[in-house]
Amino acid sequence: MKKLFPLILLALITQHIQGQNGVAGYWRAVSVVPDGTPNGAVLQFTMELMGEGASVTGTVTGAPIAISGGRVEGTSVTLNGLNTDNKQPITLTGELSGTEIVFAAVGLSPEPIHLVARRVTRVEALTGSVSDAALIQQLLRQTNVPGVSIAVIKDFKVVGAFAHGVADSETRAPVTTRTMFQAGSISKTVAAMASLKAVQEKRFRLDQDVNTILKSWKLPVGQFTTAGPVTPRTLMSHVSGTGDGFGFPGYAPGTPLPSLQQLLDGLPPSNTRVFHAQRQHVWIPRLLMALPS
Repeated sequence: MKKLFPLILLALITQHIQGQNGVAGYWRAVSVVPDGTPNGAVLQFTMELMGEGASVTGTVTGAPIAISGGRVEGTSVTLNGLNTDNKQPITLTGELSGTEIVFAAVGLSPEPIHLVARRVTRVEALTGSVSDAALIQQLLRQTNVPGVSIAVIKDFKVVGAFAHGVADSETRAPVTTRTMFQAGSISKTVAAMASLKAVQEKRFRLDQDVNTILKSWKLPVGQFTTAGPVTPRTLMSHVSGTGDGFGFPGYAPGTPLPSLQQLLDGLPPSNTRVFHAQRQHVWIPRLLMALPS
């Protein structure tokens, strides 16, 4: 197989640490769900913080947060900003300890929550083929990742599948091309392409009410769908107003798995809330025009 462009995997894990103070760099943050709240929302996002002296600025990806500024005093870190969903002020107050910051966050949810942010370690940039076992093993060692499975898709067909490392760090069972991983948000791209293919085949329309397409389950309707129905176009452009809270935490090995119906309805053993229209649609013509019709 020909060498590919620098691996998507590298684009995700190669980080550039910059700035002058101890908080500068890339951080991955997750909210701490209190005990006894199995259906609590889990918020996950990444931050790029830039600092010089005591001042801090930054950007957030994956959460409705706009950082306007902040300060570092010793190990104390304070970030100020705005909740872009409701335009309310946000304050993150935390303590830096090595590669971790524990924040108390006010303004992100009705009640204060805690966030744990961990620094994303910079790794050496490498390029090459996904079929090069020595290269992938080097990447796994650098990033402390036990194993990885890689599929190369061209023209809607899998043209290559590669497995490296171990699926279980205790038993050392190897990863194979049939090992199941939690796909997470990478599945959004695949789902969008499959949906557009279905539109091309005239199975449904981009601007069709999803409740006229769904068969075994229907999206709950109410005050938040009065402005217009949820459609494939608004779902794929992230302007439908639907959600289950913040993110999908997944399930540990051995944990009971919910059915698709339980997952959508937020019923045990699902660990997320009901999937529903949370707020009025935000119609953004530029985003809508970017999708084929």
